[in-house]
Amino acid sequence: MVKIWSIKLAISTNLNTNRSLLLLALMEVTLLMYIYGFRNVLKNLEEMKIRLSSLSKFYWLVNWLVVTPAVLAFITIVTWINFTPCYYGDYVFPSWVQVNYFFNTLHSIKCSY
Repeated sequence: MVKIWSIKLAISTNLNTNRSLLLLALMEVTLLMYIYGFRNVLKNLEEMKIRLSSLSKFYWLVNWLVVTPAVLAFITIVTWINFTPCYYGDYVFPSWVQVNYFFNTLHSIKCSY
């Protein structure tokens, strides 16, 4: 019984965690900055009585609109390119297990939104 749970933990750790978190972070930054809008975020900061200088606004503009989405997209693409099949010790799980957990990753993303 303990071995079955350790195998399930190995599979879910290898396949689910990284990809879903990266995709969620990329979608969150993209939706917030490009759909809701950077100007709306700045207005919300002003409503909260947070004063930003023009240099600070430029810094956050560059980070939120360019740097963060680019870095997250790069890490996501490299993670998907360097995919290694899930294994437990010397045993490599069959392809249907990999596909099943890929769809679980997509399902976890769907459920969070």
